[in-house]
Amino acid sequence: MDFASYTFIYLFLPFYIISIFFLKKFHLNIRYSLIFFSVVFYVFYSFGFFVLLLILILINFFFLKLKKFKFYLLLIIIINLLPLIFFKYLGFIFDNLSIIFDVNLNNSKLPLPLGISFYTFQIISFQLDNYTKKIDWKFSKFLLYIIFFPQLISGPIIRSNEFTENIKEKIISNTFSNDFKIATSLIIIGLFKKVVLANNLQISSEELLGANDYGILKLFLSSLGYLFYVYFDFSGYSDIATGLARYAGYKLPINFNSPLKAKSLIIFWRNWHISLTRFLTDYIFNKIFYRLSSSKYLDKFTYLNLIISVFTTFALVGLWHGAYLSTLLFGLLNGLGIIFNHIWKLGFENRQLNFEKNFILGYIFNFITIIYVSFTMIFFRFNDLEVINSIFHIEFIWNFDPLEIMRIIKNHIIILLSLFIVMFFPNILELFKNDQVYSNIQVKHNQYKYISTKYLINFLMPILSIFIFYNLSKQKNFIYFMF
Repeated sequence: MDFASYTFIYLFLPFYIISIFFLKKFHLNIRYSLIFFSVVFYVFYSFGFFVLLLILILINFFFLKLKKFKFYLLLIIIINLLPLIFFKYLGFIFDNLSIIFDVNLNNSKLPLPLGISFYTFQIISFQLDNYTKKIDWKFSKFLLYIIFFPQLISGPIIRSNEFTENIKEKIISNTFSNDFKIATSLIIIGLFKKVVLANNLQISSEELLGANDYGILKLFLSSLGYLFYVYFDFSGYSDIATGLARYAGYKLPINFNSPLKAKSLIIFWRNWHISLTRFLTDYIFNKIFYRLSSSKYLDKFTYLNLIISVFTTFALVGLWHGAYLSTLLFGLLNGLGIIFNHIWKLGFENRQLNFEKNFILGYIFNFITIIYVSFTMIFFRFNDLEVINSIFHIEFIWNFDPLEIMRIIKNHIIILLSLFIVMFFPNILELFKNDQVYSNIQVKHNQYKYISTKYLINFLMPILSIFIFYNLSKQKNFIYFMF
């Protein structure tokens, strides 16, 4: 079920809100209601894939009761990875084996279980946490932790301690009014990002790339438009997920923190898909870097260890985003950018070229970061290396006709509007400065001085709602459903 569909907005969502309201009002346990709605949400997409998810949950819960041995941990991680490898990476493996050994392996593309990459990582994260410290949960709590529908399909990837600290067994009725206002506002903002911005950006980006004449301006705007499309699509989903969880009194961890305002690639990846970056940093990058630095042969080669750790981590970032050589290159190019970013910091962090000390330079670096990420997005966008190669070999022409340039910009003004929004508009933390929207971000009082929450809810939300309902018929699936 799609968050931006008529079925969800007009049928599922009202029943969900009403159910939570009455359970809170009479001080009843909402856990089983959340499990029920989560099951209905996923079964609506596929009953068969829900059975697969339920089997994984039962197996993982059984392993929680076993003694903590490294062999058991390794075994359960492998068990969790097998469905992901089978459905997502088997074709990729067969394709490359066919090329290497010159054989014809049958490669029929399998349908991908909804959210398999997200819930696989979340389950593995839980097992790793359980190995370091025993987690004694009832089955109903563990079940809800995995299938909680707001974040099941596209994250954020929640750690066990975040779930324990925030989920409430009984919700006091007098908190529902504030939760309802904040949650509804978050959902409206998320739907606006998806339905109004992302969908139109996707259309505009495709039209530019489908033109017969590949001018430099068209390629630049198309790449920029595609990056903004992915950002608004995914961050919009995260805002909706945060709002849906908030109805139940639960605060999700932050998943986006204005990454396109980043003045370096390091900051960009620190603020883009934060829960995935955190997972890979904790369990991949830190482990590899520690092992290399602890080796008696490599302990003195700090920068070599850093390079190996970064490239390995970003290779996984690329493959996580798709089982293609192009997405692997997407990850490696971002890893290369991170390495150069570290070199830059090392050479200039105490000089005037440091963007933190130069206001104008900060905006220049912000724009450079956006341009580089939009360039790497070409490898994320197209799964065929031949298509990518043909794009780079086209004779691009810069058209100096002012009227033609103005016509292109006018027809695709949504891209420039999006550039202005991502660089200068306040984010969720700034909009809701008086409310702790996320579970893992503490906002200091008066840290942000933007629109008041009262003005936001009473004036801005109705305006955004009008745009949403006008564009809802053009709805397309969220891009991260493919993961």
